[in-house]
Amino acid sequence: MTGFANPYSLALVAAAALAAGVAAVGWRRRTAPGALPLTIMMLGQVVWCVTYAV
Repeated sequence: MTGFANPYSLALVAAAALAAGVAAVGWRRRTAPGALPLTIMMLGQVVWCVTYAV
């Protein structure tokens, strides 16, 4: 198991961090139309990126 040694894994972790930030903003503005589905989708993206990076 190589972990986060290659650049592709680092890019996926960076994408996960960005998606987590978008999810946090969506959660804070959850009363806006479409914010809750965006938050759920971004959390799914975080899970996908992190598990694919490992």
